[in-house]
Amino acid sequence: MTYEVSINRCHQQAIFDIRGIRPDLDSSLIESGMTARVEKGKIVLSDELEILQLGPRRILVKTALENEQQVEQDFRAALIDTRRLSVVNVSDLYLGVQLTGPDALEVLAHAVPLDLYEFPPGSGTSSAVFSLTAIVICEAMNRYVLLVERSYLDYVQKRLRVCALTGETAKWQ
Repeated sequence: MTYEVSINRCHQQAIFDIRGIRPDLDSSLIESGMTARVEKGKIVLSDELEILQLGPRRILVKTALENEQQVEQDFRAALIDTRRLSVVNVSDLYLGVQLTGPDALEVLAHAVPLDLYEFPPGSGTSSAVFSLTAIVICEAMNRYVLLVERSYLDYVQKRLRVCALTGETAKWQ
């Protein structure tokens, strides 16, 4: 049995890991010109930015690689108290793999210990992917992105392809 799914690398993006106390996060987003409302797990597009809240004190901001320096400068300029809010550019750490197709959910279920049926489009979370730490994003129905550490991308992509080819009887080769 094979699954109908496409597994491809994503274009590299600029990614910022922002951690801090919620009121400081909200005020810094507003001061930096990013006025989008952020809700837990929801991706909000604002001025070419994707904002993904991973918890009450952590968000990721993704943008095109060519916007990396400007977005980083905007955040740094908006920080009033750097002891309460941290902005870390993790663009060099994460690369993405996208699963697209009618069976994307089934293939992803082999890799993550999440109830993916309760994972609505526009949501994301930190999770284990084949026992590695990663970020799982449901971009739309039948389209998921896994952000994994750069050094593990080939491994994760190969394992997903094995799962897609042979379903539950996958054998590591």
